[in-house]
This record gives sequence, C-alpha cells and structure tokens, in this order.
Amino acid sequence: MHWVILLFLLVFHQMDYTYGNIGHLLVVTQGEGGVVLEDGGNAAPLKTANFLPVEKNISVRPRSGLESVANGYQFRFGASTRFTLEQDAILLQEGSMMIQSRKLGNELIIRSPETRTTVQGVGCILTEVGTSGGLKVVGILGRFTIRCVSSDSELPLMPGELFFHMPGSRGFGEKVNLNLEKLIKSSYLLSGFPNTKTFVETLEVTSELQKESIGKIYAAEVGDSKKPTSFEILPTKQLDNQNIDSSELRNEDAPNMTDPLTELLGRPPIRLSGNFVPVEPEKKDKEEDERPFPSRLLRKN
Repeated sequence: MHWVILLFLLVFHQMDYTYGNIGHLLVVTQGEGGVVLEDGGNAAPLKTANFLPVEKNISVRPRSGLESVANGYQFRFGASTRFTLEQDAILLQEGSMMIQSRKLGNELIIRSPETRTTVQGVGCILTEVGTSGGLKVVGILGRFTIRCVSSDSELPLMPGELFFHMPGSRGFGEKVNLNLEKLIKSSYLLSGFPNTKTFVETLEVTSELQKESIGKIYAAEVGDSKKPTSFEILPTKQLDNQNIDSSELRNEDAPNMTDPLTELLGRPPIRLSGNFVPVEPEKKDKEEDERPFPSRLLRKN
C-alpha cells in the first residue's frame, strides 16, 4: 500500500496544478468512510488508493472521516461533511475540513453556499461552514492570507486566530482569538487521525507559544468563545493595577452579583477591550446549535 501511495505522489510532483484543480488521492478512511453520489442516484463507497471524483457530490458518513493528499496539500474532511471537488475550487457545502499546505506558493479557492474565499500560504487551517452559509476559518500553524473574492478584501491569518467570512460581499468579521491548546486536543480533524511525530510536536510548540504570549502580556488566558464574534479573557493571577496600562484593559459594566466568576474571584472580572460576552450560568436546555465555532471541529468522534 505504501509504495502505491508513493508512486502517486511522485506523479503529483510532475504535474502543474493551480487553485482547486488538483487531484485528491484518498489515503485514509475512518469509521464508515464516505460515499460519492453517482449519476444514476446510487451512492458508491469511496476506497483508499483511489482518486476522489471531480464534479461529484461526496458525503462523509457520521462519526467518520476522510484524508486525501494532493500536490503540496493534505486534506481532512470531518464527519457529516458534504463537498464537491470543482475544476477551480473546493465547494464545502456542509461540515468541516482541515487543509495543510506545504508550499509557499499554494493558493486554493474554497466555496461555501454563500462565500468564495481564497487562502494562500504555508501551514495548517481549519474551515467550517456556518449555519448562514458563511465560512469560518481558524489558523492552526504557519501563516496564511485569506481573501474575500467578491469584496477583494484580505487579511493575514495567524495561529489561534478565527475569522468569519460573512455571506455575500461583506467580507470578514472581527478577529477572534481562540484557545489553541484546547482546540487541538478536542478537534477530531487534528487529533482524531494518525499524525506524524513532527506534526504533533509542532502543534504542541505552537499552542505553548500562544499560551505563554497571552500570559506574559495580559496575565490571562483565552477562555471559551461563546459566540462567533466574542471571546473571554480570564485572569490567571491577581493583577496589580499599578502595572497595567489602562489602554490595554478595561472593566465592563458592573456585573450581576450572581455572576459565578465574580463570586469566585471576589471582584469583577477584568477583560480586554473588544467584543465580549458576560459570564453567565450555563443553561441546561441550551441547544447544541448555539455552541460557538468551531462546534463541529471541537466535537470528538
């Protein structure tokens, strides 16, 4: 099996692909794998060591996953994901996908039901289709540039940063910082597949650097992202007001005294300026659909 995969990889390097028009060789299937919808309406199972079909609807079964390799790329598709490999793009209709780029000049077009996004760079990112048809993009490793094709706006994407590509031509929403360490441990796309030792070590180093950087600057850690446009900064130690620049930190409005975080700390929590959500008791009847991004990326299979 290994020599077959290596043979195909050698063929990849002799071919000139651009954007999404690349051949995907299926190398790993997990769980029940995936199926392709044939012209007659029948669903045919996908097999490893075969190329994924182009311009066909591909579905990953629940609690399953697919991994493919292409020229300079590695892709992983999460459970209950539906996608189509188009001639010049990848159409992600539903679900989540991991992209690992190994060439500096790599540029890929990702389409969701309501967006068209170009990603360029080297490293690893996670993407997920939002309920509104937009696309959520999270930087994991390396550095990327993401561009909204319709508005021609672009932004740099670094590890731990999340951007939501809003439907239509509205471009990208505000940047949100996620806890990279928690995301890596709980993400099926990152931790649920066989990984090389080098990849695992790189993930650990990157998450540790993010953790140390936030701790040194703000004496805080990134909390959970409860909404797509907000996140919490939680203090990790008692802060000395004399050593804090008031332009970096600010107090929110006086919190309700029933706030559990206020009761725990014995004082109102200190948060970074920006869009935040108050710490509220969890509701038992809270719908899972209200969970923030990356809900499917964080869900273990």
